[in-house]
Amino acid sequence: GQYQEAENYFLRAVAEPSYINTAAAYENAGLCATLIPNWQKAGYYFEQALAKDPNRANSLYELSRIKARQHHPLQAQRYLNRYFNLAGSRASKAALQLAYKLAHQLHQKQKAQEYAKLLKQRFPQHSSTLKRG
Repeated sequence: GQYQEAENYFLRAVAEPSYINTAAAYENAGLCATLIPNWQKAGYYFEQALAKDPNRANSLYELSRIKARQHHPLQAQRYLNRYFNLAGSRASKAALQLAYKLAHQLHQKQKAQEYAKLLKQRFPQHSSTLKRG
């Protein structure tokens, strides 16, 4: 529960010249910032993580959540598409639900139906939880 302290710890790791896993440290700082919550800081950290390693699926997903919260559905969808390209069949239920919601917001009926179908196939016990948000 000490997210600010943990965030500072990860930022100290990034500042250490010998530390090689800066992408993970930025991602972890971003996760801490989401729990504080400080969405602007979190977005910055996730962008830094992706600058160091563009294949960080979790950072892509978290940025899509942040952009959706900030009412930028098209940007959120772009990050989410990149996430799906990396995660493939391991995509989380939450990511599929967000994709469904964004497709509805963007009036992409066919895409929304595709995500609903995927959710029902992969998570049949939760298929009734689809919301248009």
